[in-house]
Amino acid sequence: MITSRLRRLFTPPRVSLRNLRVPIPPSLADVTQFESIIHELGQNNGVFRTTFRRRFANLDPWANTQLRAHFPSASTLTAADWAASDCLTSAEWAESLFSHFPQANLCASDIALSLLEIIVPGQGTFIAEESGHALQFFPESLFFSSTILQLHPLESNRRPWRHWPAQHALRRFHILWNTLPPEAFQPPAWTNASGVRLLRLPLIHPEAEALHRSDPRFSVTEHSAFVPLQVPVNVIRSMNIFNQSYFPPERLAEGARAVWQSLRPASQGPGGLWLVGRTVQPNPPIHEVSLFARTDSGFTLLSRIGPGSEIEALVLSMIFPQDPVLT
Repeated sequence: MITSRLRRLFTPPRVSLRNLRVPIPPSLADVTQFESIIHELGQNNGVFRTTFRRRFANLDPWANTQLRAHFPSASTLTAADWAASDCLTSAEWAESLFSHFPQANLCASDIALSLLEIIVPGQGTFIAEESGHALQFFPESLFFSSTILQLHPLESNRRPWRHWPAQHALRRFHILWNTLPPEAFQPPAWTNASGVRLLRLPLIHPEAEALHRSDPRFSVTEHSAFVPLQVPVNVIRSMNIFNQSYFPPERLAEGARAVWQSLRPASQGPGGLWLVGRTVQPNPPIHEVSLFARTDSGFTLLSRIGPGSEIEALVLSMIFPQDPVLT
């Protein structure tokens, strides 16, 4: 019988992504657990969810002041917070925004709001992104019981006793993934005749999820910052996404176009506003932000924090064709 000490030597501890599933309402321990996991979660596309509590504590009051100068407090303001990561900073903004605009609605969004937990009887459990990239595997074998094998990044070949089974698990995952029917990805859960189960692991902060459940004015949805909204809104905030270090100019222009198409034109009341920028220092937070107003053919600058967004010149140089549906 292998000893627990020897088992730990050959199977070092890993943080289980299954622990992202916490009860609502969460306890302090639940929140701490979630945050410790989410901050270390590296996704296949290289994105880390590095947001943190009160990251925009000094930005939200400034944004609310700008909105109060542009919209009546009794208006049914519609706001969207794009690339909101785990949506915690969106929930914090919502609570202050609603105190100024009681009839407002705020929708937080990100391109990925959950992971997939795929349970295969007799083999184990995979944790994967919805794009089909496996992150972890929990084998059912006796030797590897209570073990987490990393599939991204793949276990190092310096530990062949972990690298080889991880490689084998990754091959099995690819075979399994290609057999899953489209209905398997419909939330919240799916099971087939062989007992394979697919569940969702939330990437939404428990406090944001709790606010979503308790206040209908706050919602959360999956959305890419490069895709226009089907229903235009009054305000869009997109912080720490349209950065020159992330995307080339043509991709940033595509994002600006998506924002322009997603904002209400002036013909439908006060023209839509776009708050865009980046955090240049985390503690204390320092931001460089530009606030734009949508015009019939582009954007005009209303205000800024510091030198403004690094894509400010790009945005102001863009001219969009007239669209009778939008304008």
